[in-house]
Amino acid sequence: MEVDDLSKQVDGTLAKDIALYFVVKCDIRATSSTYARTTNQAKSLLESGYTFDEIKAVIDYVVEVEKVDLYSLGYINSSITTLIKKAIKHRDAPLHRQVYEEQLKIVNREELKSDESSERNREKTRSIGTKSRFGEKFNFDITSKS
Repeated sequence: MEVDDLSKQVDGTLAKDIALYFVVKCDIRATSSTYARTTNQAKSLLESGYTFDEIKAVIDYVVEVEKVDLYSLGYINSSITTLIKKAIKHRDAPLHRQVYEEQLKIVNREELKSDESSERNREKTRSIGTKSRFGEKFNFDITSKS
């Protein structure tokens, strides 16, 4: 066996796990021939370089979002290149939303701190009685938002 042949060998248990996940997710009545065909298609996907998580994400996306009634992993095998980006984006959407909300909270907190700081500076200016050195024309509150 050559080195290239060894690098393309696929873990059979991983292919069986994908086949089992597909059969359960699609609610297929699996016979031994259906299961064997699904396992071979899963091996083909793994040999193509896709990971278990990517294949699982595409299966979930096709079943849950696109509402395709799958009977064979062949559909996933033929369309994975076009669906993988959509599937991963869909899978990661809740995480991105959570990160966005956390960042929004931080930004809102910093704006609040900024407003508090501006108010303290305004109070200092009033208490000292500072006037513009350029005359009345330029004597305005630069910390106000209006």
